[in-house]
Amino acid sequence: MSAIRCFNNKFLVTYMINASDSMMLFDMPKEQEKSKFLTNLDLPGIGTIGKVNGAWDEKDLFYGFTSFSHPMTAMKVDLETYA
Repeated sequence: MSAIRCFNNKFLVTYMINASDSMMLFDMPKEQEKSKFLTNLDLPGIGTIGKVNGAWDEKDLFYGFTSFSHPMTAMKVDLETYA
């Protein structure tokens, strides 16, 4: 696990597997409950996630992505549709 961040009442977990970064999204648990897995967020390919930005109460998440064949690019994810 590389990092855990909170956006739009959800937990974003970034981690590395097989030398490539990945992102998973979990819901924010209510009192005395466990967080539930929501989805794996699709990345453009095998590569590295850069800085992740967003606001606690906004539905959009922004992150940087780069790989050997893909220059650093700002990406956007809607945390309600996961697109």
